Amino acid sequence: MSVRDVVKVYDGDFTALDGVSFDVARGEVIVVVGPSGCGKSTLLRTLNGLEPIQGGSIEFNGEKVPSKSLPWSLLRQRIGMVFQSYELFPHLNVLENLLLGPSKVLGEKRAESARRAGELLKRVGLLDKAESFPRQLSGGQKQRVAIVRALMMKPEILLLDEVTASLDPEMVREVLDVVLELARDGMTMVIVTHEMGFARAIADRVIFMDAGKIVEESAPKEFFSHPATERAKKFLDIFSYEEIAGEWCSSL
Repeated sequence: MSVRDVVKVYDGDFTALDGVSFDVARGEVIVVVGPSGCGKSTLLRTLNGLEPIQGGSIEFNGEKVPSKSLPWSLLRQRIGMVFQSYELFPHLNVLENLLLGPSKVLGEKRAESARRAGELLKRVGLLDKAESFPRQLSGGQKQRVAIVRALMMKPEILLLDEVTASLDPEMVREVLDVVLELARDGMTMVIVTHEMGFARAIADRVIFMDAGKIVEESAPKEFFSHPATERAKKFLDIFSYEEIAGEWCSSL
């Protein structure tokens, strides 16, 4: 995927994305970080057409999108997205939530979909929850189901938008472990997160955004150890302070 000079404007006067450009290589994990309101989530939503852009271009496998041969409706089958709010259907159990997309969109036979759903649920440690309803699951379990639901569509790229933001600290690890395993298996991902330790561990490349622009882009070791811009240094200092405060509180 190639993003070139993308501009996103809301209400005619608020520029959420201001000339954003970057590439995503097959098998690469890109982590997008930055202060709240800088355009991270908006960027993800433009990558699969949930937000139309007002300038620039997006290409998928060398083809500009949307196009007559590759409209967003088809591309969304190849670019999965996991939101922070789960978006599971409350009246369906876990298995039925997982089978809906492959059946309605891909036209896949139920037996084949059920087989893959079982394999994926086992992989994320939730095979015993196949018949449970969303209300019977913890937040971490719901998010793992949401990740499996995205994987059921066999995506070429997976977009993850603050998938731990609404979770209690104890549930964060179980979700991040699933994402780390996907990265080890070579899944192409673009991840928006505030979990800096996770970003450092999983990223092939870190993109730091501020005010709708990419301010800095580098390997995680370079970004976290030697940020090149003052804005990135200031941003990382906040997390350093939070880590120190956490250590101090735990010692009381």
